[in-house]
This record gives sequence, structure tokens and C-alpha cells, in this order.
Amino acid sequence: MPQKDILAAAYLKDKSRLADLLNACVFGGEQFIRPEDIREADCTEYPFERSGKSHKTQKGYRDLIQIVACGIQFFILGVENQSYVDYIMPIRVMKYDVSRYMQQIVSIKQEHAKKKDLSDDEFLSGLSKNDRLHPVITLVLYYGKHWDGPRSLKMMLNPEGIPPELWEIVPDYRINIIEAGNCPMAVHFQTDLKLVFGFLHHMDDRDGLLQFIQTEQAGFTQLPADAYELISSLSNTKELTRLNEKRNEKRKGNVNMCKAIDDLIRDSKEKGKEELLKKLIRKNLSRNLNPESIADLLDVDLTTVQRFKTELEKEHVLA
Repeated sequence: MPQKDILAAAYLKDKSRLADLLNACVFGGEQFIRPEDIREADCTEYPFERSGKSHKTQKGYRDLIQIVACGIQFFILGVENQSYVDYIMPIRVMKYDVSRYMQQIVSIKQEHAKKKDLSDDEFLSGLSKNDRLHPVITLVLYYGKHWDGPRSLKMMLNPEGIPPELWEIVPDYRINIIEAGNCPMAVHFQTDLKLVFGFLHHMDDRDGLLQFIQTEQAGFTQLPADAYELISSLSNTKELTRLNEKRNEKRKGNVNMCKAIDDLIRDSKEKGKEELLKKLIRKNLSRNLNPESIADLLDVDLTTVQRFKTELEKEHVLA
């Protein structure tokens, strides 16, 4: 599993965030699921035979699996974190979901075997006609802006030459994709998910990002460490990663991301000034001015001019 997906899975283990994700993206902001309604389940998935025997040597792992209470009922929630588009995602999700249904069937079969309460017909399947399974729902959380992969099984199939009548009865399997960088329901978030999703949404627009951080300044000044670490990893921002490494060395808790962004902007401006100064020094060196004259002309230290002159010579820019 990519490091980004590992960080995302650890981040969403927080039950308040997971409840917030469901309430915003599924219930449109209604506070239907509470953190105390969620309990963790084993993330291991096994392929099963019809007999109920599992192939433990072929086990796989979900990023996150939780049992969520919903009134007197409960459902099984799986979350798959994707930092990249997986073009076989519908089949992956279908395999995980079937495995979780089979686990329920095996458990029910074992109960009936103990009680010996099945009729002849029921005995063959191992379930009674009144037995019901709990729903399995998988959310695919894509930390990008546009998922261009298939969103259902049928989108992976080639319909060419198939009569419409047959295509109509081909079973489909739709998956639930949430695009973190392009999620209209993010306005309903009440946890720092709002900051993570918002940062990813504005990531390619510096002015928009700065405005968003300024608007959400209260949250960004006390950003939990795991949220900051996730943002720095998903955004591929070297400066944020460097600042995160420094924070880890100091072993501090929450992060003032506003300060981190200010440092990032300041570093960017300084680099811009240095690039401009380097161009001016190069231009004047090409006019055969000596370093002392260039230092006087640009009002900079002689050592600065000599440093850039050495760099330009190493880059073979100067003859």
C-alpha cells in the first residue's frame, strides 16, 4: 500500500472524522451517525469456497473496515483510500464486499450447525429462509480532483456486438467514489476534514489556497499533526514535508499550518529574488564587467556576486 494511503487510513481511524465523512457525503450534512455508533472491525479479507472454508494463504487487507450502528440495525463500512486512480476498482471493491458477506454467511451457518434447526432445503444452503445479512458499503476515497477510471463493473466491459437485450441483463456493480479535491459536500464537514479536503481542492491555485487558509485560520493554526502530515504527503509539497520532519524531531503536537504556509511563501519569494539577482549578474558578466563593478551597480555584497559567478561557471553558462 502506498505511504499516502497508509497515512489516509490512519487519519480516518478517528471515529469523529469517519462519522463526519458519512454525515456530510451520505446524509447531506444531517448529523445521523455519531462517533459512538462506530466500532472497529478486522480489516482482513479471505476468499471463501461454497463450503465456507476460507483460503487464509490468499488473504487481503482493507484500508479500513468499521461496524456502524444505524438505529436497531447496523451496516459494515469499508473505506478504500486511493492516492491514484485504480482502473480495476469496481472488481476490487466487489471482491472485498463479497468476502465480507461470506464471513457473515459462515457465521450464520455455524450458529445453525450448533442449534440443528434447519429444514432439509435450508440445510443444503446452511441458511434459513428468514436469515438476513447486514449491508456492506464501501466508500472509495480518492485524494484527487477527477476520477477518470470506471465507476461500475459495466464500465469495464466491452458492449460491442452484444445485443441490447443481453446487455440489459448483464449484472452491474456500482462503486461509491468521493473525490476529496472536488467534493461539493465538503461544506458540511464539522471536523478538520474540511481543511484537508479544502486544501486539496485549492492546491493548484496559490491565491485561492491562501484565501482558503486565511478564511479557515482558526483551524489551520491548531491543525492536528496527523492532518498536517496527510496534507503534506498528498500535496507533494517538499517544503511542507521538510517542516513536518522538523516538527517530528521536536515531537510537538498540533501544527500551526498558517506559519508553515507563511514560511513556504517567504521561501518562494526569496528564491524568486535570488533567481532575478542571478540573471542580472549573468547579464552584467556577459558585458565583461568585473565582480566589483557589478556589486556596486546592484548594491549587493561582493561575495554574493562571486558565489553566483562560480555557479554560472559550473553550469557552463559563462564562457
